[in-house]
Amino acid sequence: MAKYGYDDAALAQIITATGAAQDQMNTVNGRVSAIAHLLPTVNASRSGQRLSAALADWNTDFNRVVAQLMMLNEKARDLLKTNRSVDNQAEGATGV
Repeated sequence: MAKYGYDDAALAQIITATGAAQDQMNTVNGRVSAIAHLLPTVNASRSGQRLSAALADWNTDFNRVVAQLMMLNEKARDLLKTNRSVDNQAEGATGV
């Protein structure tokens, strides 16, 4: 039964997808960080400085995206708990 516009299956998909996306983002961030640490030693030119600035932007954006994924995941989990609680209360009230 869909409550608040989302049924349990849709919420479970959101929870799974946001968890997987967070894992993928962490993998990519690890690779970007590895490159960022090498950059000052291999490219101290103006283009290297620009790339360093872009990598700093990446780090800020990465942290924001991961925080939003975590928030979405938490909200979906909370809504799923609410859905299940409503189901249990409804079943208890009807004696089913």
